[in-house]
Amino acid sequence: MIEELRKVLDSKEFVFTREPYTFSGGVLDLKYPMQRLFRFAEDQVVHYEEVLKPAFEARMNVVSDRVASVSSLIYRQYEGVDCCISKTVHGFLPRPDVIIIIDVTAEELFKRAEKKSEEHYSLARASILRKLYFEYAMSRGPLGRSTGMFIVDGNKSITDVAIDVENIIRTFLK
Repeated sequence: MIEELRKVLDSKEFVFTREPYTFSGGVLDLKYPMQRLFRFAEDQVVHYEEVLKPAFEARMNVVSDRVASVSSLIYRQYEGVDCCISKTVHGFLPRPDVIIIIDVTAEELFKRAEKKSEEHYSLARASILRKLYFEYAMSRGPLGRSTGMFIVDGNKSITDVAIDVENIIRTFLK
């Protein structure tokens, strides 16, 4: 998605990044959910210091593929970690002005997944995570500009999803 957005958003105004920042995998190999919670928090510190803080100081807009504080909250909740603990651990970062959840059905996600390990990409797991993301979005208040919380239909083509995301970003920045 970030690559699609790079094509349509001016790189002079935006910094593009993704989370996790310092690693691309291996978190699922950790034995305990609390280990994963703190591994993501550690990653966030480095990401904030190296990417986000300099971008904010330069008054740039940041577009990130994932917001680890939100994703980690959802995934650790799924694994049984109390959400208050996750919120405390990840609470040191500024909250994004806009959070766009790209909603994809579990079936579509499963079809698109490159690695279809039973544990990580089960339909049941994806369905529960989708429900938790919706609950998170609804807990923030009404969707839209007042809360900065948006949900986009991710079952469309990547290009169409990118257009929807771009429109939200441009509308929000006006």
